[in-house]
Amino acid sequence: MGCLWFQWGKKSKTAGPPDFQTGVGTYKTDVKVDTSNFDDVEINYGGDPPKYEDVPNLQSSKEHVTQVLQDSHKRGYLEEVASRHQIIVVDDNFRLSKALKKTIQLTVDLLHLCHVKLGANSTTTFMSYRNSEDDSLMKDEDREIMLYLQDLFGTSSRDHARKVIDAFCTYPYDSRVAKVAARFKELETTAEINVDVAHDEFLSFVRGEKAVFHKGWKSSGIIGPKFHRLYDEACENASKQEASLNSLRFSLERTLDAIEYQRKQNIFRPTNILFVCGSKLQKSEITKLREILNKTTDGITADMKSEISIQVLACWHETPSSIEGHRQLDNHKKGNADIYDCTSISSQILFGGPGNLFFAKAHNSHLKEWDDKKYGPDDIVNFTRAREIGQRKEKGNFVLPTVADIEFG
Repeated sequence: MGCLWFQWGKKSKTAGPPDFQTGVGTYKTDVKVDTSNFDDVEINYGGDPPKYEDVPNLQSSKEHVTQVLQDSHKRGYLEEVASRHQIIVVDDNFRLSKALKKTIQLTVDLLHLCHVKLGANSTTTFMSYRNSEDDSLMKDEDREIMLYLQDLFGTSSRDHARKVIDAFCTYPYDSRVAKVAARFKELETTAEINVDVAHDEFLSFVRGEKAVFHKGWKSSGIIGPKFHRLYDEACENASKQEASLNSLRFSLERTLDAIEYQRKQNIFRPTNILFVCGSKLQKSEITKLREILNKTTDGITADMKSEISIQVLACWHETPSSIEGHRQLDNHKKGNADIYDCTSISSQILFGGPGNLFFAKAHNSHLKEWDDKKYGPDDIVNFTRAREIGQRKEKGNFVLPTVADIEFG
């Protein structure tokens, strides 16, 4: 992330969350939804959505999303969206189930609608897939190094990696090339680890080296079908390196390192970092991220906390146990150091759509009054609507409004 100078202590204009005792939040504890057809749900922009005329007051998906977004805007929940940088980081793990991938896609679609409608400076990036559209503008030597690192990351074995390194040794001396060769030699001559583990360690090193070339897309330029195409491309690209189980831990670590650098330099910019993910964190990864969180948040003041936040929209299907690692990281720090927030996104959003506080919760975790609140099932994902549609034989597709369909009074 880049850095901008700013003044601490700007008072938030965003309205606080509703008083749940007034009935604004709907609580359902017995919601059961048939999830067998989730894989068949298609997500579309514009057009005519399925109608449910036989069910009183059951809106189409297009009407429902429009109303939730308009209501959030009317209530003042989105006051800071356009005044903060919005960075969406998308999990492109090819191993996720079809239902989880669709849940991730719809969640990002909703964020795109909100950001583009409000004119936010929003960037969308994938965890392991970079925007190469402007590669022709790169310096020749940088482009060569970037392609070299990509080739190395695609290697299938230590011998394959050595072959790529040897073929590149004729390239004019560059400190980055020398660094890669030195790390490979170090791992190759380490007796304590076997060949396969050494190659995995080398791939992890290469991923870190090529991160400097990683960049995303302006969200306004990929909203709709283009994002869906890019998401499919990202998952396909990730499948080329099976030794990399997923990029979630690496992406979170990079983000925390960037925040730590800004804290030490006392240079922040108001930023919401929205991770939309379905991958599970392993115990060793949670331990490592806790250590990094401790280091990153050491000395953060209240004003600093208000400028930066990590919001993990943790998607799950069938059981929420897969997001337990994110919950642990969410609960790890308190007070000013609490910059990591986890929000549970069930795949039932594919039927029910967003809850009445989906947009507010996603964008206001840097505010204590929103971060500390407990949310009912219908507040983030509309489980009641999902149940109504899930009971029907014909579920239909999820049709989203276009930006032009949404009007703010």
